[in-house]
Amino acid sequence: MSSTNTAVIFVDSKKKYGDQSVPAVKIIGVALITRILNDLRRIKIKRIFVIANEENQEIRRLVENSRAESEYFLLDNDKWRTQILGPDTKNILVLPSDRLSDYRFLRSLINADGEEEKALITVDFKKPDEKHLAETEYFPNEGKIIAGIEVKNARETGINIVPARAVTKFEKCDSEYLQAQAKKFLRSGEANYFDIANGFVEEINSEQSIKRAGSRLIRYVWKEIDGIHTRPTKRALIPIIKLLLKTPITPNMITIVGLFVSLLAGYAYSRGRYIDFVLGAIIAFISMLFDHLDGCIARVKSLESDFGAYFDTVCDYVFYIAFGVGMTVGLYRYSENYIYIFLGIAALFGILVSLATSSYQRKTYAEDASLYALQAHIKLENDQSAIVRWGRKSYFVMRRGVMPFYLLIFTVLGLLPFILFMTAFGSNLFWMYQLYTNKLYSPKAKT
Repeated sequence: MSSTNTAVIFVDSKKKYGDQSVPAVKIIGVALITRILNDLRRIKIKRIFVIANEENQEIRRLVENSRAESEYFLLDNDKWRTQILGPDTKNILVLPSDRLSDYRFLRSLINADGEEEKALITVDFKKPDEKHLAETEYFPNEGKIIAGIEVKNARETGINIVPARAVTKFEKCDSEYLQAQAKKFLRSGEANYFDIANGFVEEINSEQSIKRAGSRLIRYVWKEIDGIHTRPTKRALIPIIKLLLKTPITPNMITIVGLFVSLLAGYAYSRGRYIDFVLGAIIAFISMLFDHLDGCIARVKSLESDFGAYFDTVCDYVFYIAFGVGMTVGLYRYSENYIYIFLGIAALFGILVSLATSSYQRKTYAEDASLYALQAHIKLENDQSAIVRWGRKSYFVMRRGVMPFYLLIFTVLGLLPFILFMTAFGSNLFWMYQLYTNKLYSPKAKT
């Protein structure tokens, strides 16, 4: 099956939870329909149709205000049936509006390779209330097609890929009807199953299901590149993350606060006394926590964006510049040795050029700006050349979530000159390494 570029959300406006339409129910502060739309945007679905069985002004407003570009129709308006059949639309991702799903599972589903004429009916072998290992640390989704077998002890999730012309014949929006259509495909042999693996699909129909969906969204704090430094830090931050999720605070607000904390760390270093050096290292460590928080909140609230990814990168490099300049000024004040001015200029040059090379790779090669780190990680893991392998083993020390640990340790031990030297050396080595790894993104590169 070719990569799916179109999705249809069938909105059952009549389905209520309390006095509210289910698609408008908020999960960790974000309406369900908004989350679905944002997740479709995150997986790069180009055409989104929202089909409602009854006019609902609140749902219409949520759709129109979403970051995802979508078209809203009522079911009895046949205009959508003709518009949905684009020249390159063969298969359509069909989603009911009463359930939340893992966007990583959705990505694996739309990229599944199967028989083009067959539908894919998703199933989950886990119990609905089972706490999965992926909810405590990152695991890539390994969803896969299960062809020609009888699936036992599994539940259909209601989220499927269906041939486009079949979707135009759908006559209702409720989940029961959509699942009945899926069963018709299975009985006729026109469909295969797709195991959602460690992904989740949560039907929203009770207070318990809302809480369960919220707890499963917390898994988004984990990233594929988290290591031994990052995992325990994020685990310690989860209570703060849960508290922030209840507020209107946005990821960019957190990023801006972290930016000022980084500048404060640089100022503390620049004062040139040992006690100020230690204070600067502590503040730098705190700025790292803000860097974790903004990304976690963005992923859990489905607010990731290209702008946010670029802005976060710039703020990361402001951190490097702040402590680099601060160390340079502080060490010169402490010793009046011009060697530190030379090292500081070298470090600043390396940091700025590294920012340029990283931005170039993100803009030129990344399929999604927010996925640049993952894509680069995969490219490095798949290449076995000595230089790439060495870089993969050593570059982690320079990462924003790792360096403050060693910065604090070496500062307390009075080894700040060594840190400045390594910053000058490492930053210039990094941009050279970035330029070297450009070859990994060539269409001729092995995958």
